[in-house]
Amino acid sequence: MDASPAALRRLTARLTADEQAALRGPTPYIPVVKRRHLDTWARTAPAPVPDQPIEPFLHGVTDDQPPVAVVWRHGLGPAHQWTDLVDEMPPVAEETLDLPVAAVRRWLLGIGPDPTASDLDNTAATPPTTDVTTGQPPRIPRVLRYQGRGDAQLIAPWKVRPGDTIVVPADVGGCDEYGWHPTSTAPVLDAADLALRRGRPVLRIGPTLVDAARRWSEHLAALAQQLIDHATADTGASAASPAAEPYLLVLKAMREHAPEGPLREVLSALLATRPRVILRTSPHQGSQPHLGVIAAQHDRLADDDTSMGSSTAARRVGLQPHQAAVAARARQFAEALGLPPRVIDSVARAALWHDEGKRDPRFQIMLWGGNRAAADIAEQPLAKSGIAPSDRAAFVRTRTAAGYPDGMRHESLSARIAAARLTGDHDIHSDLVIHLVASHHGHARPLLPPVVDPRPTKVTVDDLGPFDTADTIDWQQPHRFSQLNDAYGRWGLALLEAIVRLADIWCSARNETIEDKP
Repeated sequence: MDASPAALRRLTARLTADEQAALRGPTPYIPVVKRRHLDTWARTAPAPVPDQPIEPFLHGVTDDQPPVAVVWRHGLGPAHQWTDLVDEMPPVAEETLDLPVAAVRRWLLGIGPDPTASDLDNTAATPPTTDVTTGQPPRIPRVLRYQGRGDAQLIAPWKVRPGDTIVVPADVGGCDEYGWHPTSTAPVLDAADLALRRGRPVLRIGPTLVDAARRWSEHLAALAQQLIDHATADTGASAASPAAEPYLLVLKAMREHAPEGPLREVLSALLATRPRVILRTSPHQGSQPHLGVIAAQHDRLADDDTSMGSSTAARRVGLQPHQAAVAARARQFAEALGLPPRVIDSVARAALWHDEGKRDPRFQIMLWGGNRAAADIAEQPLAKSGIAPSDRAAFVRTRTAAGYPDGMRHESLSARIAAARLTGDHDIHSDLVIHLVASHHGHARPLLPPVVDPRPTKVTVDDLGPFDTADTIDWQQPHRFSQLNDAYGRWGLALLEAIVRLADIWCSARNETIEDKP
């Protein structure tokens, strides 16, 4: 049967207007966008409560519910370890299966599947709410609701909500090579190693990769096992930075033998980006999901807004050269957009001071890998550490060694320093500069995380004198944010934020300093 788009168009062209309308179904009610809705959507950090959903304004008011994204992971071990293990390799859309919330709850609670439902049915069916329906224990007592690094919680199956992303152990079943199969109890493929991750693939050195490779051939599985053998030998030798060459030879051999498909695509993308081998130094007790990872090094644009993630690069970069390069790029972007001179100058000034908060001695110790002596004798402060961006464990170790408060943002101190530098400068828009500094990692709309420094320190900046890190919460920021939205428009202010943020990303991804600027 010819069911091509052209054939369907020919069939529907024969219908009358009323028949075509009936074929499309009733037009859903679409609510009117009001000013208060736009004001709500503009506030993203923290998200407002209640947070107005955007779906009714895009698709109309229907009975459809957002699906639940289910992720299967191998080797999670005890439930208290799940968050840390998943944080090492956060789920992405390529490894999720979207399912109706009612179907997910029935499956997790061990209730038989609804024969009238399908994996495409997202209507508001009433899902079961307790685990006592069958008198049997649920298939799995807890699942991990995952919303991002540092934002995950173990919940009961009946607490799964529409729109959730949940992580479950691979050995509970529920999926096969054809997709959703709620009665299946066979272990599910952990597909995290088969995700391209926007050109930044990561391979775990462990049984998950061997299992994935075995889906294609035993020879590929044997090659994946060689990666484990290399990592075991290197870990045994306490190799801090294992030589990448043996691993790369195995990856190339795997690519040659892998058929067209996701594994070959991941291997090709990884080998094109000069990958690094990062071995685990403190594996979790009771489970051995992997010995390390092989992660991409690349020149693609990237942005990690964690306190250390944005401060990594392939080599150490000084604070002043980095900020000067970002200011030059931001000015270039703003001029190309034809912005007014005063706005261009304000954007460039914000870019020039965006990382001043990294002058905090504890942050410098982090950038020096936890080496306090190296930070003390350094000729100039750093902006980038040279630590591999994928080595999350190194970030935790260096932050702990430095004593930098968990959750504190360097943008808060940067904004205070920028405000002090702006005294009496009438050629630029001071409030705009302060906001662009505070928001250059996507926060401060309208607030940065209000973290109180438990051990405040003094940060001396040039001729401005000392700044006390006990006073970094700016309660004027919400008013400033509101005023700037009125002055530049909601989309206009977002555009100005994007200029500074993308200039920072551009220079960070390319290790660009002012001397490198063309």
